[in-house]
Amino acid sequence: IETPSQPMREPIEAVGVDQGIKSLVTLSNGQFIPNIKPLQAALGRLRQLSRSLIRKQQGTGSYQAAKTKLGRFHSQVANIRKDYSHKVNYLAGQNF
Repeated sequence: IETPSQPMREPIEAVGVDQGIKSLVTLSNGQFIPNIKPLQAALGRLRQLSRSLIRKQQGTGSYQAAKTKLGRFHSQVANIRKDYSHKVNYLAGQNF
């Protein structure tokens, strides 16, 4: 049985990825992806809410309200990070 030959795929160039502090990702080909600015503002607000919670007396209604507010904000920060990560992965997939 003869089968038609299929053209070989061109090799994909491998790129190393390094997660950092100053930039979100640095690639081995010299490119880097900067950190997101909305996250920096969110982290400032996160510090503020944490200090607010610490100043409340445990067991009171105001403590529970502050704890709920802090928990919701933690989930918002997590969603910001996940969203940016997905966008970076999508863009990196298109460029490489």
